[in-house]
Amino acid sequence: MLNNTKSRTLLRFLVDEFSCVGTTTALKIIELAGAHSDRKLSDRSHPKHIAHVQATALHKALREASS
Repeated sequence: MLNNTKSRTLLRFLVDEFSCVGTTTALKIIELAGAHSDRKLSDRSHPKHIAHVQATALHKALREASS
């Protein structure tokens, strides 16, 4: 999904690609993902440039935020 999105920022990717994610939730997910990764993630990160480690951290954060 990260490689195929037309979104230019991680924040827009989360809001546009996931139906139940708004701006506040997306920011929380990004913050959680940053805590799970040693590589920095921000709301302005470009989705197509996210490394595997960051994508894994993002996936964990999405699961945490949804529970």
